[in-house]
This record gives sequence, C-alpha cells and structure tokens, in this order.
Amino acid sequence: RHVAIRRGGEEVWLALSEAVMHDAAGSVAGRIFAFRDVSRERGVEQMRSDFVSTVSHELRTPLTSIYGFAETLKRADVDFSDAERETFLRYIASESERLIRIVDDLLDVARLEAGTLEVALEPTEVGRVAREAVAVASGRANGSRSFSLQIEPADLAVRADREKFAQVLDNLLDNAVRYSPEGGTISIAARG
Repeated sequence: RHVAIRRGGEEVWLALSEAVMHDAAGSVAGRIFAFRDVSRERGVEQMRSDFVSTVSHELRTPLTSIYGFAETLKRADVDFSDAERETFLRYIASESERLIRIVDDLLDVARLEAGTLEVALEPTEVGRVAREAVAVASGRANGSRSFSLQIEPADLAVRADREKFAQVLDNLLDNAVRYSPEGGTISIAARG
C-alpha cells in the first residue's frame, strides 16, 4: 500500500507494509509497520507514463494524416487532378519521414538506456549542421515562422557525433516550430 505525506512542503510517497506478530496462543501480540520512501520510483513511473503518452500522441499525429490522405486518394467518386494527387502524396511522404524520425529517436532512447548507443566523435562544423537543420525546420514551418542563425566564429567546429548533433538540433527546432507563436522568430546561436 502507498501513502503520501507532506514533508517540508514536499510530497513524499511511502510504501507501507505491516507484519502481525502472534503470541504462542495465536492471539495478536503486536504489529510492526515498515515505511519505505518510494518517491523516486513513483517519479520514474510517472515519467515513464508521460513518455508513453507523449510518444502515443507523436505517433498518432502523422499516422492520422497518412491514413486520411491515403483514404482520400482511394475515393473512386472524386476525380483528383495530378496536382492534387501530388500534393496528397507529398503530405504522405512528409508524414512518413516524420514517423521514421520518431521511431529512430525511440530506438536511440532504448540504446541509451541499454548503454549500447554508439557515438562517433569527429570534427563537426556547427554552422553547416545548424543551417541544414534550419532548412528542414523552415520547410516544416511553411513560412509561418522566421529563423535567425548566428554562429561565431563562422567556422566554429566541435568534436561531436554529427548525426546525433543534427538529430538534437532537429528535435529542438521541431519543438520551437510547434510551440512558438505563428509569425514569431526562432533564434539559433552558437559561440566558440
């Protein structure tokens, strides 16, 4: 059984276990209660639950788009123009790429937890990786956000896994596009 208590303004979760002691005649002679702080385990469980919820939402969004566009293209009662078909197929391809990125991210998380994530450190030009990430994010933003990129010095390089570095920037920019106000500016800066 779990119980929550407040300690110093903080909620602490305790696991409560009870052992009943009997005397020689079998009557209850006493009880021993043991309390164990399970706040950390509960926090990890909550993070895991939040993670599953977020991943489910992240997967559902592109899957819904893919399904909707595919079902629309299958309609026999509508005569789509070549341009309309091309637009629908572009959306399907774009959302499929998004799904692949999400699955790749999940696989990296699993590898990270298992301690098998491999990192190949090499000299990496920050500006080039950032410009490529901004180009992708700008395409996703469809002109609804502007981007500001400042790399100093212009030839700034670091030892990094280029692919993982690009993946981190892609995720950060994706979130920035999603959660920034329309018409806003997303700024990326790096200084050496």
